Amino acid sequence: MENEKKMKLNIKSNNGFTMIDLIVALGVFTVFASLLCTLLYYVYKSNLQTRMSALATNYAIQILEDVDLISYDDVKNGMEDYYIDKFSIANGFDISIDVRGYYSEKSAIQDVIKMVTLTITYDFGATTENIVIEKMKVKEIA
Repeated sequence: MENEKKMKLNIKSNNGFTMIDLIVALGVFTVFASLLCTLLYYVYKSNLQTRMSALATNYAIQILEDVDLISYDDVKNGMEDYYIDKFSIANGFDISIDVRGYYSEKSAIQDVIKMVTLTITYDFGATTENIVIEKMKVKEIA
């Protein structure tokens, strides 16, 4: 008789899932999947930003090394198109080269040193990134 009472009280089946179990499992899965997707997005974005910055820095190094190689008199404003063609700079990058004479009051010598300011600008998402490098070009004395 005791066994019959236990059998009648146990109406829940142990086979399969209930709808509530399935909804909770889907909710937990959705939360973890969205966290994983967000993490992967930010990793991808950071990787792309690092690549863009490295490419812009590489362009700057190439241009400034070439400025070292050319003569003092050839360093002037308006060299941007020359370097865009020479180093095949990608469309998303804008370069600006500002050359001005450098004069120090300690030395009364003028037109011996030029300050070259190289600015490389590129857009990344909604922001504009700049790399600015200044370099001195010293006149060769023969």
